Amino acid sequence: MVAKLIDIAQAATTATLLMRKKSMAESATFSRDMDQSRRAIRASRERLRQRHRDDVARGWEDADPSTVAVSAFQADVLRSAFRGLDV
Repeated sequence: MVAKLIDIAQAATTATLLMRKKSMAESATFSRDMDQSRRAIRASRERLRQRHRDDVARGWEDADPSTVAVSAFQADVLRSAFRGLDV
């Protein structure tokens, strides 16, 4: 009977240690995967920023002055500014 209780205690201890080891391995894997995801997101954001900067720069380089869109408000502001320059 005592041997049976010792065997049960050893089995429970072994199971607990195995579960703890598995849990620690899963935590490490989760942390590693999260770090990899964060790096991928950071790289993606940087690529988006770079692409946006390139698009904006290209827009200014390729812009034909006759095709630049100006709102009515902006046109009024420009007209009043240039009227003040006429001397």
